[in-house]
Amino acid sequence: WSDLSNIAFDPNYALFKNTEGALMYPNPSSKLAHGSDHIVLFEFLGRILGKALYEGITIQPQFAHLFLSFLRGNHTYLHLLTDLSTIDPQLYGNLMFLKTYEGDVSDLCLTFTVANDDFGV
Repeated sequence: WSDLSNIAFDPNYALFKNTEGALMYPNPSSKLAHGSDHIVLFEFLGRILGKALYEGITIQPQFAHLFLSFLRGNHTYLHLLTDLSTIDPQLYGNLMFLKTYEGDVSDLCLTFTVANDDFGV
Protein backbone atom coordinates (compact mmCIF):
# COMPACT_ATOMS: atom_id res chain seq x y z
CA TRP A 1 0.00 0.00 0.00
CA SER A 2 2.73 2.48 0.93
CA ASP A 3 4.59 2.07 -2.38
CA LEU A 4 1.40 2.52 -4.39
CA SER A 5 0.36 5.47 -2.25
CA ASN A 6 3.73 7.19 -2.61
CA ILE A 7 3.56 6.96 -6.39
CA ALA A 8 -0.12 7.64 -7.01
CA PHE A 9 -0.43 10.63 -4.70
CA ASP A 10 2.87 12.22 -5.70
CA PRO A 11 2.00 15.54 -7.42
CA ASN A 12 4.73 14.82 -9.99
CA TYR A 13 2.74 11.78 -11.13
CA ALA A 14 0.08 14.33 -12.16
CA LEU A 15 -3.07 12.62 -10.89
CA PHE A 16 -3.40 15.00 -7.95
CA LYS A 17 -2.43 18.56 -7.16
CA ASN A 18 -1.72 20.13 -3.78
CA THR A 19 -3.24 23.26 -2.33
CA GLU A 20 -1.06 25.75 -0.47
CA GLY A 21 -2.01 23.87 2.69
CA ALA A 22 -0.77 20.55 1.20
CA LEU A 23 -4.33 19.18 0.76
CA MET A 24 -4.90 17.10 -2.36
CA TYR A 25 -7.49 17.32 -5.11
CA PRO A 26 -7.69 15.71 -8.58
CA ASN A 27 -5.48 17.37 -11.16
CA PRO A 28 -7.68 18.81 -13.92
CA SER A 29 -4.76 18.27 -16.33
CA SER A 30 -4.26 14.59 -15.55
CA LYS A 31 -5.45 13.68 -19.04
CA LEU A 32 -2.45 15.49 -20.52
CA ALA A 33 -0.07 13.30 -18.54
CA HIS A 34 -1.88 9.95 -18.75
CA GLY A 35 -4.11 10.22 -21.81
CA SER A 36 -7.47 8.50 -21.69
CA ASP A 37 -6.11 6.12 -19.03
CA HIS A 38 -6.41 8.81 -16.35
CA ILE A 39 -10.03 7.79 -15.67
CA VAL A 40 -9.01 4.15 -15.22
CA LEU A 41 -6.27 5.23 -12.80
CA PHE A 42 -8.73 7.28 -10.74
CA GLU A 43 -11.17 4.35 -10.64
CA PHE A 44 -8.40 2.02 -9.49
CA LEU A 45 -7.28 4.44 -6.76
CA GLY A 46 -10.89 4.85 -5.66
CA ARG A 47 -11.22 1.11 -5.22
CA ILE A 48 -7.94 0.91 -3.31
CA LEU A 49 -8.97 3.80 -1.03
CA GLY A 50 -12.38 2.24 -0.48
CA LYS A 51 -10.82 -1.07 0.53
CA ALA A 52 -8.38 0.69 2.87
CA LEU A 53 -11.24 2.56 4.55
CA TYR A 54 -13.30 -0.63 4.78
CA GLU A 55 -10.43 -2.43 6.50
CA GLY A 56 -9.70 0.49 8.82
CA ILE A 57 -6.32 1.28 7.30
CA THR A 58 -5.20 4.87 7.77
CA ILE A 59 -4.61 6.47 4.41
CA GLN A 60 -1.79 8.89 3.70
CA PRO A 61 -3.33 11.63 1.56
CA GLN A 62 -5.34 14.45 3.04
CA PHE A 63 -7.92 15.72 0.60
CA ALA A 64 -9.20 19.26 0.12
CA HIS A 65 -12.63 20.09 1.55
CA LEU A 66 -14.12 20.84 -1.86
CA PHE A 67 -13.07 17.43 -3.19
CA LEU A 68 -14.38 15.62 -0.11
CA SER A 69 -17.72 17.43 -0.43
CA PHE A 70 -18.08 16.17 -3.98
CA LEU A 71 -17.13 12.64 -2.91
CA ARG A 72 -19.72 12.64 -0.14
CA GLY A 73 -22.35 13.97 -2.52
CA ASN A 74 -23.28 16.89 -0.27
CA HIS A 75 -21.90 19.63 -2.47
CA THR A 76 -24.14 22.57 -3.18
CA TYR A 77 -23.55 25.32 -5.62
CA LEU A 78 -24.24 27.83 -2.85
CA HIS A 79 -20.96 26.89 -1.17
CA LEU A 80 -18.74 26.50 -4.23
CA LEU A 81 -17.33 30.00 -3.92
CA THR A 82 -16.55 29.53 -0.23
CA ASP A 83 -15.01 26.12 -0.91
CA LEU A 84 -12.83 27.71 -3.58
CA SER A 85 -10.84 29.29 -0.76
CA THR A 86 -9.45 25.85 0.11
CA ILE A 87 -8.21 25.27 -3.45
CA ASP A 88 -7.01 28.73 -4.50
CA PRO A 89 -7.02 31.37 -1.73
CA GLN A 90 -5.68 34.08 -4.04
CA LEU A 91 -8.45 33.60 -6.62
CA TYR A 92 -11.04 33.50 -3.83
CA GLY A 93 -9.68 36.74 -2.33
CA ASN A 94 -9.74 38.49 -5.70
CA LEU A 95 -13.32 37.37 -6.40
CA MET A 96 -14.41 38.57 -2.96
CA PHE A 97 -12.77 41.92 -3.68
CA LEU A 98 -14.74 42.20 -6.93
CA LYS A 99 -17.94 41.20 -5.18
CA THR A 100 -17.63 44.02 -2.65
CA TYR A 101 -16.02 46.62 -4.94
CA GLU A 102 -18.04 49.81 -4.81
CA GLY A 103 -16.32 51.72 -7.60
CA ASP A 104 -16.75 51.47 -11.35
CA VAL A 105 -15.55 48.01 -12.36
CA SER A 106 -14.40 49.27 -15.76
CA ASP A 107 -11.74 51.31 -13.94
CA LEU A 108 -10.04 48.05 -12.97
CA CYS A 109 -9.37 47.13 -16.65
CA LEU A 110 -10.04 43.44 -16.07
CA THR A 111 -9.80 40.88 -18.87
CA PHE A 112 -10.77 37.62 -17.09
CA THR A 113 -8.19 35.47 -18.81
CA VAL A 114 -6.83 32.21 -17.47
CA ALA A 115 -3.24 31.17 -18.11
CA ASN A 116 -2.44 27.50 -17.56
CA ASP A 117 1.09 26.24 -17.15
CA ASP A 118 0.49 22.50 -17.36
CA PHE A 119 3.72 20.53 -17.41
CA GLY A 120 5.63 23.47 -18.87
CA VAL A 121 3.32 23.77 -21.89
